[in-house]
Amino acid sequence: MNMQAQLQAAIEAAQQHVAPAAPAVDDTSPVAPHTPPAANDDASSWKQVADVLPHVEAPKVKIKSLAEKAMLIKLKMSTMGTTKLDRDETDKFGGSHNVYKSLFSGKDNRVKKARSAYNKVYTHLKENTVPWEKGVDMVHSMQYTTIMAELRGLVDDAYAAVADLVANWDQEVQADIAFRSACAANSGKGHVVSIHDYPTVDELQDKYSIDIQVSPVPKPNDFDPRHPVTDEERASLQRMLDEATTNGGKHVIKQMLTPMEKAVANLSTPVKDVTNFYSSIITNMVDVADRMRRANVSDDVEVARRISDLTSLSTKYAANTGILRNSQTARDAAVADISSLMGKMKGLV
Repeated sequence: MNMQAQLQAAIEAAQQHVAPAAPAVDDTSPVAPHTPPAANDDASSWKQVADVLPHVEAPKVKIKSLAEKAMLIKLKMSTMGTTKLDRDETDKFGGSHNVYKSLFSGKDNRVKKARSAYNKVYTHLKENTVPWEKGVDMVHSMQYTTIMAELRGLVDDAYAAVADLVANWDQEVQADIAFRSACAANSGKGHVVSIHDYPTVDELQDKYSIDIQVSPVPKPNDFDPRHPVTDEERASLQRMLDEATTNGGKHVIKQMLTPMEKAVANLSTPVKDVTNFYSSIITNMVDVADRMRRANVSDDVEVARRISDLTSLSTKYAANTGILRNSQTARDAAVADISSLMGKMKGLV
């Protein structure tokens, strides 16, 4: 292939994000054939062009704005409070401090089940998003449909738990009064509850609510043209967007570090002293890497690289948890690998 043909092939390959064909080589030649770069290897393709024609510039990569990559979700929830001011006990202290009694403090009741169902909505949102500001989170636009479907399913579960509580409210109240009275009798203290400490059924239903509010990420050029905005004011919004992106990347790293630190602490125990071994110390790392991969809206290549590193590392050890339970050598190697990756991550937060 002559020089002109090589140049044309390299340019077309770079423009189309496809590796150029290797130049023909005589089978009898002692020189090994040239191996073309992998498909979509833009840097390699354009390097070939630069080698032949240095003044040809590589195309500029357009980084998506935060508004294109994310959406905002605000979760507003309310549940029934389970503490009640104990006026009799408070009066004994002359008003110096308040004493409260806990309702539904038993281990198994419908109030706890309803609260648990509500907590799952909150937890799922927080585990699959990054913070925007207090009370508002960013969900990756490519994951929005999936996350919202999952949240709606959890909301349905929460409402079902409340409906079950409402249908059995009188039974739950009487059971809790009996439980609290027994506790008071055994301790010789007050804190006895009465029917007046509990809301009515109608009041109960008003105490539970879930509202998921969705909005777009603002853009500096989206100000109403009827209201003049200075360049500095637009710049201030851009700074806020940049900070949100940076903080989102830091959040991703912090989320991954938490189970890694727990894994190192657990695996640092000598195998001879291990009484219980839970594979979750490894699978939790697999899980957080997957969640943060989907939640990450940062353009920081180092953040993306560390997510990939943790994915590879955790999946490798997830396939060998039995060895980690019984082999000191394997445990030492895992601690060294995880600690090394943690060292690289900590510089990003």
